[in-house]
Amino acid sequence: MFSAPSSPAARRDRLDNFLSADDVIPYRPMGEKEWKRLRSRGFFDLMRRFVGWSDLRLKRGLFSDLAGFGWSGIYRSMRVPAIAAASFKNEGHFRAKGRVSGTENFFAAAFRYPQKSPALQQVIRLVNLRHHVAGVAGREGDTVEVMPHYETAYVYVATAFIESIRRGYQARGILPGSPEEHRLAADLCTMLYQIAGMVGLTRVPKDLAAHDKFRDNYEAYLRTMPRSKWMEKQAQELAKRIFPYTAAMAGNSLEDHLHRYLDPETAAYLFPDPAVLGELRPVYDDLVAWFAERRKGYIWKTLKHLFVRPPPPDVMADLEPLWEAYREAPDDSVAARLIGAVLLHAIDARAAGARWHIPLTMDLKAGEPIIRQGQPPEFCYVLLKMSAPLVVTRVQDGGEGPGEEIAQIGGPTVIGEIGMWRGTPAIATVSCRHDCRIKALRLDRHAFASLKSYPGFWTAAASEVQRRLRISMRGLEESLGQHEGRSADPRLTPVLLLLRYVNGDNTVNLDLVPGVYPETSLAECVDLLRQMASGLRDQEDSDAGLRGALENLLQVIG
Repeated sequence: MFSAPSSPAARRDRLDNFLSADDVIPYRPMGEKEWKRLRSRGFFDLMRRFVGWSDLRLKRGLFSDLAGFGWSGIYRSMRVPAIAAASFKNEGHFRAKGRVSGTENFFAAAFRYPQKSPALQQVIRLVNLRHHVAGVAGREGDTVEVMPHYETAYVYVATAFIESIRRGYQARGILPGSPEEHRLAADLCTMLYQIAGMVGLTRVPKDLAAHDKFRDNYEAYLRTMPRSKWMEKQAQELAKRIFPYTAAMAGNSLEDHLHRYLDPETAAYLFPDPAVLGELRPVYDDLVAWFAERRKGYIWKTLKHLFVRPPPPDVMADLEPLWEAYREAPDDSVAARLIGAVLLHAIDARAAGARWHIPLTMDLKAGEPIIRQGQPPEFCYVLLKMSAPLVVTRVQDGGEGPGEEIAQIGGPTVIGEIGMWRGTPAIATVSCRHDCRIKALRLDRHAFASLKSYPGFWTAAASEVQRRLRISMRGLEESLGQHEGRSADPRLTPVLLLLRYVNGDNTVNLDLVPGVYPETSLAECVDLLRQMASGLRDQEDSDAGLRGALENLLQVIG
């Protein structure tokens, strides 16, 4: 009998919580010939079962059922709090079009191109970059691996797409449990888990029977796990942002997209009040007109859209210095994630004609500062290459002289982002001990204003706070928790909840934290935690221990 994991740590744990060891195997990429046969058979099955005369002629190349059931997988996965929370921390709800298009291009490339083709490898490289910047996957060299506490959520994304397409097959006349349905489902499992393995999944259910067990056990757990209203609002807000786009792209009405393609449990969870479709209709109508304009020439352009080929690497050669810096940054470093976030923003900004991503060369004389203590930084620097390390020195308040050396900086890394973000004077000087040549991106306030609003940038920046919190988390939580229990001070409860959330616990009930809303970003949560802790510290005169704990927390946050 399946029993849901009880503790927050176990709830974020591995496949072993939901499957026996015999049902889990390591991901192994298929041989190219075997993979080609499988994806060719899978593509033929999808076309044969989902595409008819009405799709080709009457609907002018819109494969409504295929797209409708296919996209319902992304909604089914939103029932997982970790997925909704990770998307919100990366502000995916503000870029619905990019999120959907990226997912579509990835699946289309995986079905269309050989595993070693430059086209597919480029798409995989971009997906891996996004997952690393978002903190969902860790990086080792040129590959990524899903973080252990995201493993089950990662597996369930593939599971959700498999089950949604299975529902589509059944809606098109394939009997559940029939030999034909079993073959189609087994192929789907192999293909989707192979695709998930291409982007970081290291273990998978071994076969269709194991997949069915994982689906049943994990969905039973989702039904029984405690959820806050805040978690539900996150998932519902994500669905509302994306829903008009996927419905219009598939050529479905909003009502059909909800009632025909989403399974009843997912529809009830994401759209408890179907009247919300009325609010989405103006956006949907605009998107329908936009897609209609793009589809002139219908079948050919639709097929071209489905199997879009990414630009070859040489077209994006001007981004190679950033890619190289990202690869050279230490695997588990905040610098790698920050440079990755800059790279993602540069890819989008480049498409819009911006040119700030072109590196420049700076020659610094020995002792010449690039950032000076006490002065607001004029630029944020992405240091790509340096001929010698930079040194960080700090002069104590009221002191004079060269200051005390507190750190050395080697590239690649990012400096000046905190001062630029807050508009505050630098707390230290960054200079060079010897003459130094630096290859860097130099972002002025205008360019940085665009970067700081980019989804992954502050998620990556906040990871440094998370790193420091992980080091001292237990002591901080125990100290603050003891004071909360001893004093029964309700002001400490939201501080503790935010502390746990910022540190990665997505099960926290943020309904109890004033000032946090479904659209609140991780960076804003860090700022709110700082404000709450600072306010409590300034108010606390009677309890020296509590004041000390709050001082410690503020030092950790920075």
